[in-house]
Amino acid sequence: MPLQCCTNDAQMLRRSHPNCCAIEIPPMDPFYSQFSRRCMDMVRSEILDSSACSENDILQIIMVSHYQDMSFTYGSTEDEMNSLRTFSGGEMKAKILPGWKGGESRMFMPNNDKPMENCFVRSENEPCYKAGDGRVNENLGLAGLQTLLLREHNRVARILQEMHPYWDDETLFQETKRILIAEWQYITFNDFLPKIIEEGFTDVYIPEVDSSTMNEFTAAAFRFPHSLIQGTFELTSEKRCPFKSYWLRDFYMRPGKIEKGDNLDALLRGTSTQACQAPDRHFVKDITLFLMRNRLPFGDDLEATDVQRGRDHGLPSYNDMRFYCGLRRATIFEDFLDVMSEKNVLRLKSLYRHVDAVDFFVGGSLEFPGVMGDSNALVGHTFGCVIGEQFWRWKFGDRHFFDLIGQAGSFTLEQINGIKKTSLSAMMCENLSIKFIQRDAFLQVFQGNELKNCNDIEKMDLSGWINFTPSDACGAEPV
Repeated sequence: MPLQCCTNDAQMLRRSHPNCCAIEIPPMDPFYSQFSRRCMDMVRSEILDSSACSENDILQIIMVSHYQDMSFTYGSTEDEMNSLRTFSGGEMKAKILPGWKGGESRMFMPNNDKPMENCFVRSENEPCYKAGDGRVNENLGLAGLQTLLLREHNRVARILQEMHPYWDDETLFQETKRILIAEWQYITFNDFLPKIIEEGFTDVYIPEVDSSTMNEFTAAAFRFPHSLIQGTFELTSEKRCPFKSYWLRDFYMRPGKIEKGDNLDALLRGTSTQACQAPDRHFVKDITLFLMRNRLPFGDDLEATDVQRGRDHGLPSYNDMRFYCGLRRATIFEDFLDVMSEKNVLRLKSLYRHVDAVDFFVGGSLEFPGVMGDSNALVGHTFGCVIGEQFWRWKFGDRHFFDLIGQAGSFTLEQINGIKKTSLSAMMCENLSIKFIQRDAFLQVFQGNELKNCNDIEKMDLSGWINFTPSDACGAEPV
């Protein structure tokens, strides 16, 4: 039974469990007061056994892999991965539905074993999916992206099986997984990351690099995308005209709408068309008033949770982190003017008694994007510093990173070049019934990023696998 940190009528407990860190809501809150809600339930992050550390240290556990290895699709343990495999042809389990309007059959993720427990579904028959990460059902966008990746895995597995009919299931699965991870790494570092921090891309492995995930990254800096979230998912036509929208607040943990008609195609077209919110201190009500509301007239507040999670993890202050990232340590609030506006400095001054009390997430969210606002990056100096270091760790501390040559199990140069032809747009063309897409699906359509026929979008080249056999392959081909 989950730990309860508020009373049944949403009031603060007089005595709470040590693992509780519930958020107290002021009695005159402009929204929650109408429901007499004074407490927002929140449980502390799981921690390592204190015997593994010193008595004064607490180390939170990250429930997914530290590497960019698509654990959200494949799982973080062998048992999780095996539960998602068919053990036939290298493919992953999938649910196959009839085609829409006489089209080809449609592939979706398998059903969750306990839909009524793990989703907000109204019946056992309503879709609730199973993937490598339980958060797959949180919203329509996540479910749509995970479905795209599942389809890509099975598509690549079938191509490899056609090339090498004598490879056994294990060889097909592991090589397909390796290719998918490489695709994900390339898209992340080549197409996504430069829009956040405008960093480069090289191919050096440094054994001394600690590739683990920084607390400051996961509990603060990389929560900045929460401010980018829109309150609706827009479904768009091939001409990029929106024809339907779904409120985020109404479909938390209810992803089944992606199975209706051609909704998946329209949803993913919409995500590459719809503008995100500006990266700033403002968050949409769907995540500040109605987060995970299920059937209630109110939900939780993600912004408040982000601040509280940083405190739960004992993160350094904003002042500490800006100093760590090369800025001058502030002694008065006006010292923050080097990276934020006067209005934001005044806001901090009205909320905090001292510069060293400012939460890292709060201060980092108020900085000018880039360096004094003259950059195309989405985040400011301090968040950019932490995000850059984390992705640097993940890349240079990973012996298996896809473009690293000369290591056991490295891709060939031909294979690397073939992988570098992929993109999110190409993946959408290969796995959806869409006809047109812009070259860079992370950006809206504009002059220089116009819609193109999918036939004209460059796609991953797997010819480097025609005469290739992994060193540990089973199922030798006849000569």
